[in-house]
Amino acid sequence: MHRSVFRPRFGTLARRFAPGLCFAFAVCASAVPAVAQRALDPPTPTLLRGVQLEPDGDPVSVWLDGGRIQGVLGVDAELPPGAREVDGSGLLCLPAFHDAFTQEGLATPEPAAQADDPLDVRGDVRIDMRLANRKGIQPAFRGADVSDLSGKALERYRKSGFGVALQAPTGELLGGKSVLVALREGALRDRIVRSEVHSHADFSASGRGYPSTLMGYFSQLRQFFSDAERHSQLQQRFDAGRPGPRPPFDPELDAGVELLKGRVLWCEAESRRDLRRWYRLGDEFRLELGFVGGREAGDLADLLAERGTSVVLTLNWGEEPEDPREEDEEEAGESDEAEQVQEPEASAEEDNEGDAEEDGEEDLSRWVYTEPEGVRLERRERWERRRDGALALHAAGVPFAFGTAGEKPGDVLGKVRDLVEAGLPREVALLALTRVPAKFAGLDSRLGQVAEGFDATVVLWDGDPLTDEEAEVRYLFVDGYTWDAESAIDAGGDDDNDDRSNRAGDELRQEAKQ
Repeated sequence: MHRSVFRPRFGTLARRFAPGLCFAFAVCASAVPAVAQRALDPPTPTLLRGVQLEPDGDPVSVWLDGGRIQGVLGVDAELPPGAREVDGSGLLCLPAFHDAFTQEGLATPEPAAQADDPLDVRGDVRIDMRLANRKGIQPAFRGADVSDLSGKALERYRKSGFGVALQAPTGELLGGKSVLVALREGALRDRIVRSEVHSHADFSASGRGYPSTLMGYFSQLRQFFSDAERHSQLQQRFDAGRPGPRPPFDPELDAGVELLKGRVLWCEAESRRDLRRWYRLGDEFRLELGFVGGREAGDLADLLAERGTSVVLTLNWGEEPEDPREEDEEEAGESDEAEQVQEPEASAEEDNEGDAEEDGEEDLSRWVYTEPEGVRLERRERWERRRDGALALHAAGVPFAFGTAGEKPGDVLGKVRDLVEAGLPREVALLALTRVPAKFAGLDSRLGQVAEGFDATVVLWDGDPLTDEEAEVRYLFVDGYTWDAESAIDAGGDDDNDDRSNRAGDELRQEAKQ
């Protein structure tokens, strides 16, 4: 009886509300897939027609699809169905630049100095030391866990033609592992190209207490690698079932063992002395080293070549001093053209100055110290040796790349142009911005070339950025996603606007759907 009464009521309610419920269900069902589709929307297939791969090269077409370069075709290649065409006539197509070292968007945390039980300082004098003083030591830290590269910094990279950047921890003796990120919009999980690339070191440590001097830093590193050797021995004995203490759970020591087994340790070193210090530490523990900074690396180019060491140059040459040789030439030219003039009579003010001197009040403003020409010339030549370090490394056959180290990408690109003007071959400078850093990261089969099978991470320039300071980015493709410089400007894309959006990519997707 209850069933017969319940059924008509349910049926009545169903008939009354069925249209609205069906409509609501349809809206919800269509909304959820739409959101998911938007998040997973692939880059738009694009044909770059008429671009040049070299400044004076013949025009070709580059076919981008699925985040890869599917082919370099003829200029009259047929436009594939559903693809969008970009007119690249007169534009130079280059691999997107690769920042081989930056701290931008990566805040390195201070290591926990105490990783063991503290010593009892209330008892008698102890002759032993802490088992795990880890000030400045955190080789297990991963930059991928804290990476944040967006806003103004991301826009500056794009405007300078950079498509990938290696974010490295810095400021610690063993700062941790760097991460390689693609410089495009999207969640971090989608932009990380490689989560663990290099391990990084520096003669520096944050926090109070020991160590706080160069001698202490060196001793701290030696102690840690000695502990890592002992940790490896304990682990081997434990795994083999031999008697002995159980090795501690210590991710930092595990990371140290990786370095002892051949993982490359990239060490920050600007001076020749620091380069030699790292070599001394590396020889003691048989470490594979690379160097970052390299302001005076050119002075040791032969040693670096003999050791087979790679270098990331951050182009920190210091402030450029005036060249006294140019000043002498200008003065010589002016003296040849100068006319002999009669010395004017002393003015009333000069007479007053003479009177003041007689009264014992000497005017010191006229005494100006001028450095000897030899001192100024030595300072200028030292700066030129630092600037020309890349030329010395190239002549010796040392592989090197360029990193911004936190400077603006446009400023670093300007310094690369200065090197080209000073004599560094343009092709070598381009390799140092593309293929060489990709090789350092173990990704030279995917990044650094405009060729079939490589990632669709390329830039269209309206000139040669390595020789023309007026050259600007017209289009940037990272993993196939498009950034249009003009659309960015229309959207308020200047350095004072944090709200960046890739409107060009949305337009491309809408065109493809239509």
